[in-house]
Amino acid sequence: MSITVRPAVEADYDDVARLTRAAYLHGGHLTEADAYLERLGDVAHRAQHATVWVAELDGKVAGAVALTLA
Repeated sequence: MSITVRPAVEADYDDVARLTRAAYLHGGHLTEADAYLERLGDVAHRAQHATVWVAELDGKVAGAVALTLA
Protein backbone atom coordinates (compact mmCIF):
# COMPACT_ATOMS: atom_id res chain seq x y z
CA MET A 1 0.00 0.00 0.00
CA SER A 2 1.38 3.37 -1.02
CA ILE A 3 -0.09 6.82 -0.22
CA THR A 4 0.95 9.91 -2.15
CA VAL A 5 -0.23 13.45 -1.39
CA ARG A 6 0.07 15.94 -4.23
CA PRO A 7 -1.60 18.99 -5.79
CA ALA A 8 -4.69 18.07 -7.78
CA VAL A 9 -4.62 18.31 -11.56
CA GLU A 10 -7.58 18.71 -13.88
CA ALA A 11 -7.71 14.97 -14.52
CA ASP A 12 -8.48 14.50 -10.78
CA TYR A 13 -11.49 16.82 -10.67
CA ASP A 14 -14.14 14.16 -11.32
CA ASP A 15 -12.76 11.97 -8.53
CA VAL A 16 -12.52 14.94 -6.16
CA ALA A 17 -16.12 15.93 -6.94
CA ARG A 18 -17.36 12.37 -6.38
CA LEU A 19 -15.53 12.04 -3.06
CA THR A 20 -16.61 15.46 -1.82
CA ARG A 21 -20.28 14.86 -2.62
CA ALA A 22 -20.15 11.42 -1.02
CA ALA A 23 -18.61 12.82 2.17
CA TYR A 24 -21.35 15.44 2.56
CA LEU A 25 -24.10 12.93 1.81
CA HIS A 26 -22.72 10.10 3.95
CA GLY A 27 -22.10 12.53 6.82
CA GLY A 28 -25.74 13.58 6.73
CA HIS A 29 -24.89 17.21 5.96
CA LEU A 30 -26.86 17.29 2.69
CA THR A 31 -29.42 15.23 0.79
CA GLU A 32 -29.54 14.41 -2.90
CA ALA A 33 -32.09 17.22 -3.30
CA ASP A 34 -29.72 19.95 -2.06
CA ALA A 35 -28.63 22.34 -4.81
CA TYR A 36 -25.30 22.84 -3.02
CA LEU A 37 -24.18 19.43 -4.29
CA GLU A 38 -23.71 20.99 -7.73
CA ARG A 39 -21.43 23.64 -6.22
CA LEU A 40 -19.44 20.96 -4.40
CA GLY A 41 -18.92 19.23 -7.73
CA ASP A 42 -17.39 22.33 -9.32
CA VAL A 43 -13.79 21.47 -8.49
CA ALA A 44 -12.44 23.66 -11.30
CA HIS A 45 -13.98 26.73 -9.63
CA ARG A 46 -12.63 25.66 -6.24
CA ALA A 47 -9.16 25.18 -7.70
CA GLN A 48 -9.22 28.76 -9.05
CA HIS A 49 -9.72 30.11 -5.52
CA ALA A 50 -7.92 27.56 -3.35
CA THR A 51 -5.20 24.96 -3.44
CA VAL A 52 -6.70 21.52 -3.93
CA TRP A 53 -4.69 18.50 -2.85
CA VAL A 54 -5.39 14.82 -3.38
CA ALA A 55 -4.27 11.71 -1.58
CA GLU A 56 -3.66 8.74 -3.84
CA LEU A 57 -3.85 5.22 -2.50
CA ASP A 58 -2.07 2.81 -4.80
CA GLY A 59 -2.42 5.28 -7.69
CA LYS A 60 -6.14 6.10 -7.22
CA VAL A 61 -7.55 9.30 -5.71
CA ALA A 62 -8.82 8.33 -2.26
CA GLY A 63 -9.14 11.72 -0.57
CA ALA A 64 -8.98 15.43 -1.19
CA VAL A 65 -8.74 18.72 0.67
CA ALA A 66 -8.98 22.36 -0.38
CA LEU A 67 -6.81 24.93 1.39
CA THR A 68 -8.18 28.44 1.18
CA LEU A 69 -6.05 31.31 2.42
CA ALA A 70 -7.27 34.81 3.25
